[in-house]
Amino acid sequence: MKRSLFSLRALTRKSISDVTRRKGRTLLVVLGILIGVLGLTAINVTSDALRSASAYSNDHSTSPNISFLVEKVDPSLASTLEAVPNVQTVQIDTVYNTRWHVPVAPGRVNLFITSYSDFEAIKSNPFQLTSGRLPGPGEIVMESNDRALSSVAVGDMVTIDTQHGPEQLRVVGLARTKGQTPSFSGIAIGYMSADALQQISGITAPNDIEVKVFDKNMVNATRKRWLVSCMRMGSPSSTHLSYRSLI
Repeated sequence: MKRSLFSLRALTRKSISDVTRRKGRTLLVVLGILIGVLGLTAINVTSDALRSASAYSNDHSTSPNISFLVEKVDPSLASTLEAVPNVQTVQIDTVYNTRWHVPVAPGRVNLFITSYSDFEAIKSNPFQLTSGRLPGPGEIVMESNDRALSSVAVGDMVTIDTQHGPEQLRVVGLARTKGQTPSFSGIAIGYMSADALQQISGITAPNDIEVKVFDKNMVNATRKRWLVSCMRMGSPSSTHLSYRSLI
């Protein structure tokens, strides 16, 4: 037993002596270990972040089942329309389809801009800022996945087509949108304030109604009841009706 302890102490002294005597080699070994550990940690963190972003973009729990594009609608009707049987949520907002000028062929990318009067009360496909801030006059928040269509960053100026000709907007934020993946659809997504979008588009009132139902098997019956309720209230004033496929 004593001999074993003596051998152990001798080996310990020799190990300490080797480490302190060959400082250069010791430093290289320590750095190699640290770089390896940090590299694995970075890979794991990046992998987790990518999985989280992908899960968020593919989460359709708040995606609408029915979409109505109308001429105009009173936002105050949302609570009344939510009382229709099987209707879970109603989101009334303003949408604007335009073209984003990009430096790569063919020079334009379809851009779908949505504006909200209250960014804190979004029920359908809400977005989260990943950088920057919410937009004000002359500003826009771009979906982070838009970068798969063309390079864009906070602080950039983007040019879009409007009824008055090309208009420049400053990118003040990037966001990720629940249930939306522009890189797959090929259509870029942007967000603006209601007043700012009205100034460049000429759209003076909300024109989009997004409806989410409880039971998807009853979506057709729900749509008919919902339209009957709209007609009884004399709203909305409709020029086009689109029915969104079930998700």
